[in-house]
Amino acid sequence: MPQRAIIRGSYVARLALVGTACVGFTMWCLFDGLVAYPQQRERALIYQDLKTGDKAEWRQEWNDIAEEKGWSNINPGEPKKEADFTVQFIMATAAGSLALVFLTLALMNRGRWIEFDDTEISTSWGYRCPFDSIFELDKKKWRTKGIAVVRYEQDGRKRRIVLDDCKYDIEGTELLLREVESRLRDDQIVGGPPEPPPADESEQGGTEQGDTEQGDTEQV
Repeated sequence: MPQRAIIRGSYVARLALVGTACVGFTMWCLFDGLVAYPQQRERALIYQDLKTGDKAEWRQEWNDIAEEKGWSNINPGEPKKEADFTVQFIMATAAGSLALVFLTLALMNRGRWIEFDDTEISTSWGYRCPFDSIFELDKKKWRTKGIAVVRYEQDGRKRRIVLDDCKYDIEGTELLLREVESRLRDDQIVGGPPEPPPADESEQGGTEQGDTEQGDTEQV
């Protein structure tokens, strides 16, 4: 019966969350560059022009203008410069690009899976890897990051399938890893030793060994 490692919903949710945050930051930058900064520049220029006259007079005039236009009558500060506008549009472009990347990844990864049966590994995005085509299992990052790379050859081309227990459910990923290891020689597994037997099997083996020893003792 085929076994399947399914993409984690939390992983897809994180991608979507980052993408949504980038969309929000993009909108914020665009609002500043198109609305908030032009309004601030207008207020600041008027304030600076009025400030050159008699203090009492320009203060009153400024208050009148602010009230008429619905502005705050506090000092708006230095007028925003062209460079300030440019920075906002650059940040909006960068954040928008990141939003597109993360949201696209979220959509692409939604519902993904890696499956194996008695003869091959297959994926939801169309890869098929017969076990006898695998020439290497790279486990350099398995202990630290839960990533292992299955390398195989198909139609004269070298391909790979990445097993990542951060992206896919741990149980399914470990089952697939052990299945691949069972089909390979030790020299084809690089970057780390083969996985030890599952804990339940080890405990069962230890129990059976203990029972045997006990039986031997009783026979003596």
